Amino acid sequence: MALLGRIGLREKGKPAAPPPPTPPPGVTINALSHALRDISNGKVLQVAGLIDALDDRGDADRLLQPLRGRLALLRPIRRMTRTRLLFTPFNEVLVPPAAWRVEDFALPRSVIRIVETLLALPLPDGRPGWSAGDWAALVSEAGACSANEATLSDVAWPLWEDAASRLAVARLPAEWDTPDWQAETGLTVTALRQMLPALSLVLQHARLVRSLAAGEDAQQTELAALLSEASRRGPLPWGLTLSLLLETPAATRVGSAVSELTRGSRFARVLNAAFDTATQDVLERIAAKLDPANVPDVLDAELVALRVGLVARLEALRDLPQRPVDEQRILSRLRQQLAVANRDIFKRTIEARLMTPEPPPPGAEAEAIRTLEAEARQLRCFAAVARRIDESPSYDRLLEDAANRHSGPAAPGFLLPADRLRLIELLLGSERARQAMERG
Repeated sequence: MALLGRIGLREKGKPAAPPPPTPPPGVTINALSHALRDISNGKVLQVAGLIDALDDRGDADRLLQPLRGRLALLRPIRRMTRTRLLFTPFNEVLVPPAAWRVEDFALPRSVIRIVETLLALPLPDGRPGWSAGDWAALVSEAGACSANEATLSDVAWPLWEDAASRLAVARLPAEWDTPDWQAETGLTVTALRQMLPALSLVLQHARLVRSLAAGEDAQQTELAALLSEASRRGPLPWGLTLSLLLETPAATRVGSAVSELTRGSRFARVLNAAFDTATQDVLERIAAKLDPANVPDVLDAELVALRVGLVARLEALRDLPQRPVDEQRILSRLRQQLAVANRDIFKRTIEARLMTPEPPPPGAEAEAIRTLEAEARQLRCFAAVARRIDESPSYDRLLEDAANRHSGPAAPGFLLPADRLRLIELLLGSERARQAMERG
């Protein structure tokens, strides 16, 4: 319980209760994990920071399981670790071990430590496994550029490429094929043998997967080559690759490439059935990210990026050809959910930041004006993206209200006439600013 005390969950003003008998380790982790479910966003970030700072996360990583949905929305800058670096290409398909099933197009997080163990073992050809020093050098270099996707991929590419080649030929230790190992990891050697080709394939093409996830363009020939190879590797490599690629703004292109690949194939029915399953998985993950309880009440650049990504993914999935009616209904419902959530974020943000701005202390007026202008610009950009799936007049009305607030008698006193016109321009456009200037 020391961790709870460090992040301020213990009630203030009450004497500490005598320590209870020490329960088994699994019970302690489960109890802590349950206690963390309802903590504030600030505490969520503190917990993630404390766990990220551990050299060996071990069972402490399980504390984050109930918080991962909120972390995906809060998007904190997190310390680069060897696990995060290696498994970045798999971010969207890593699930809690308790939620994973053998037939899923996903990976249980318990496989992470297993893969790290495999990479540390010597290869059959005599090459040594990765040492702690190898890891430290890679993680240190990647940590300096983790905020930049392109740079991170450049740094991590040798790691992903080498890991892909090692996992492709790795031999599993004999002691892993035992009931004890299975009970400890929650995996069987059979399941792991199915995962290794999928892990190797995605790591081999990690740069392409990450560039598509970042919304970057890629040659259709590269995409077709990846899908062709995945289709030959087996059900899990095929399904996992589809699940990752359909999470990207390039989902429509993925659908076209799959149609081309399966046309005339004697395995078309099996491959297309897996495509349907992968699409359903993606829709379920998007639905989880639209949980209203997890929507932050502050609009920032990271949140805008996340919402833009969700809009782009729903648009791409909408354009997939010849989709089942049930899937189209689910997609329509998700678009409506996202539209409602976006409007809610937008309304709360305008009310908090633009409708009632705090008067700045003397001498800080210029900085306050720059902040208002940046927030106005960002809100209008957000509205432009949100309108792609939402024809509601709410955005125009709220922007109009904010502009009126800064141009009428109730405008904040620290704004000069030129500042007010600039805010109107940012919120409503140059034509409205010109009209306001002519009215005086």
